[in-house]
Formats: sequence, C-alpha cells, structure tokens
Amino acid sequence: MAQTFSRLTLKLLQGHIIDDITEPALMGWLDDESNFASLQDYLAKLNRQVLFTNDRRGAYLGFIELYDKESSQAIRQSFSQISLTLFPLILWLRLVRGATDSSRPLQAGDNIHLSELLASIESSKQLELQLADIISKIGRQTKEAKKQLYSLVDYLENTGYLHPAGSNGMIYKATAKWSLLYDQLEYLAKFQHFNQDDDSINEQAHNSYQSSLDLTNTEGAEEVNIEETEKSEMDKPPLTTEQGEEVEGEEKEVIEEEKGGDDGK
Repeated sequence: MAQTFSRLTLKLLQGHIIDDITEPALMGWLDDESNFASLQDYLAKLNRQVLFTNDRRGAYLGFIELYDKESSQAIRQSFSQISLTLFPLILWLRLVRGATDSSRPLQAGDNIHLSELLASIESSKQLELQLADIISKIGRQTKEAKKQLYSLVDYLENTGYLHPAGSNGMIYKATAKWSLLYDQLEYLAKFQHFNQDDDSINEQAHNSYQSSLDLTNTEGAEEVNIEETEKSEMDKPPLTTEQGEEVEGEEKEVIEEEKGGDDGK
C-alpha cells in the first residue's frame, strides 16, 4: 500500500492524469474510500486535493485555495499553455469525426483503429489536407499521409491524449486527458476570474474560448462543437508562435499577456 501511495502521489504532483486506461491499478486504488481519504489528508498539507473530471474517467491534482499567489499563477500558466496547443487538438477531433462519421467528439475510452482511420483519410483529399494542416501546426515535417498519421499519433501519445491498446501498435485508446480538456474549456467559457485582484488575463482567456467554442452536454459528456470552432478560427488573422504553430486573433491576447505584451512571430 505504501508503495502505491507514493507512486500515485508522485504522479499527481508531476501533473499526470490518472485513469483506468493508462493506470488501471492506481485508479482502482483511488476507488477505495479509505485510500482516497488518506491521500486527501496528505495532499491537504500541500494545499492540494484530488479532483475528478466531470465524467469521472480521470483523476488529477488541484488546489484547495485558489486565490493565493502560487495557485493563481499556476492556473494562469496552465490555461495560457492550453491556448498554445488547443488548435491542433480541435483539428484532430474534427479529423476523427470526419473520418469515422462519429456523431460526437472523441471521449475517454474510445478506440482509434489506425488502419481504418488511414483508409478513410487516403480516400478523401479533404481529410488528407486536414491531416497535413495538423502536422504543420505541431511542427512535424513528414509528407506522406501514412507517415503523417503515425507522427500525429506519436505526438498525441507523448502528450498523454492517446494510449496504445493491444500489442500490434495499430489500436489506441483516448485517455481521460480529453475529459479534462473539455472540463477546462467549459470552465473558460463560464468564468472570467481566477483572482479577484487580477482579472485581465482571465477575461482575455474567457473571451478567446467563448467566441470559438460551444460546449453542450450530451449524455453526460462535454461536447465541443468542432464546426463552430473551425468557422470562428477561420475568420481570425493567424499568429505564429515561437514553436511555429499558428494561433488565432483572440488567442493572441493570451499569448501577449504571458510574454509581457510582445507580439508572437
């Protein structure tokens, strides 16, 4: 038990999301009420607590007191980072929906069959262009559709959004990191204030996401309206980050705030 406690605590403090896809044993340990209570008691001394995503598929670390300096800074940095990585993720969600004819965005536990996905992409010029667009936005240089797809899946695995299932490397599962992303986007769409004394960044983040995302409840899941997002993003002038990614006009405010007002190039 002590070993599991230490391993779980370390992963949470490192910013990992615990779910039954990537860490089924740790998620099972958390399901025990006495284990959960002992972990919460320990984390409370650090002003931390275990939180669950709205769909209960993932557990992650959050602050107990939100308005002290350390908490507010960490939260602002987290949402500023989202602004830099969000657009390729939205495009990926749209690509998967288009290739699989799914009626909803990708959710934790969904399977991604690479062979089926690749076949759909190679049979559609539009999907090939969408894939190439995502690859350029994450800074990859591959050209062929098959290599592009594998490169993109590698990126999503490394960033924690996909996890390999099976032994042949052709099936992946969506992790609870998607659940957390949807929860964060919902939060940004509803609230402006992380700190009562510093609301400029909060308002910019709120306006950026509220104008480009429409979050609705579908069978308990937070659904992102990909089509509305694409329309909103297409209407805004592009901004290129230092990593070579293009972000959009209102997201520019978030980036400029973090960089002290310098324009991204």
